[in-house]
Amino acid sequence: MSALLAAWGWFAGTRGGRILMAFGAAIGALGWAWLAGRRAAEQRAAQDALRGDIDNRRIRDAVDRDVARDPDPGERLRRDWSRD
Repeated sequence: MSALLAAWGWFAGTRGGRILMAFGAAIGALGWAWLAGRRAAEQRAAQDALRGDIDNRRIRDAVDRDVARDPDPGERLRRDWSRD
């Protein structure tokens, strides 16, 4: 194991080692940015789904309130038309 660390220490000091470390850092930064963007997109999708559920619930509640206010609108309409 110490031989491996010694070899890496020598390689990291060479020009090729510095280039390899720069590529590794760049790939790591790109990977981190990709994961952060993916997480943000997943959170946004979850928020949009919740917003849609809330809107659907509001619509259902409004319909339920209207039905409770006038349980048989068809009968009321027939009654109003029959008076004319």
